[in-house]
Amino acid sequence: GGSTNLRDGLRLGCLEVVKNANAEYTNRVMFLSDGCDTVGNSHESILDVARQFAQLGVTISTIGVGESFDLNLMVDMAKVGEGSSRFISDREEMEKTFGSELDRMVVAQARDLEMTLEFLVDAVVLDTWGYENRRSGSTVRYYQPTLHHGDYETILVRYRTKPQRFTGTMDLARFTIEYEDVYGNRRKSGPHVLQATFVENRYPVVGISDGMVLRSGSVLHLAQNLKTV
Repeated sequence: GGSTNLRDGLRLGCLEVVKNANAEYTNRVMFLSDGCDTVGNSHESILDVARQFAQLGVTISTIGVGESFDLNLMVDMAKVGEGSSRFISDREEMEKTFGSELDRMVVAQARDLEMTLEFLVDAVVLDTWGYENRRSGSTVRYYQPTLHHGDYETILVRYRTKPQRFTGTMDLARFTIEYEDVYGNRRKSGPHVLQATFVENRYPVVGISDGMVLRSGSVLHLAQNLKTV
């Protein structure tokens, strides 16, 4: 009748997965929508459905299509449903998502990721983006519920250090990650030492060598400047 009932659609999809659930496999709903709920369901009532089924072992990944879908709701559904979220704007994105990237949305390689960033120099953390986090002095602890096969995530940290008495490369911080693998075993990786190169120039023209970090940083600066504008 032209209406969109996201809550009941999600519930019926989850019930279909429950019928065939197998503890040895990934039991996941791929929730795709190009619109918003139009029958009066609140965001929280829809998230409650996702949360209830996640507790039963049925996880949820979301795909928003076009420009009219409820972005915040789709992201939150994936978060409480312990899945991932994607956005499809055109045919090319559709082919990419349902081709090479579909396995990245389905297979969870790590759960309950706990990450610790600890500065080894006198530093002040100004801000950080990317995950839920808690700060204690120059140490930041991050949490991410799920990381999928072939996926990547980026943490950005803005910090300030005191002027150094020498130039060159030195150990800046160390990064440790703990997680649960696909077999339910608790794993630890690290600590991994992160280095930085100190130079005399106030505005160095080199320094960001990783393309993914450069892109993420550019997007962040763009977003901050747009807010200012």
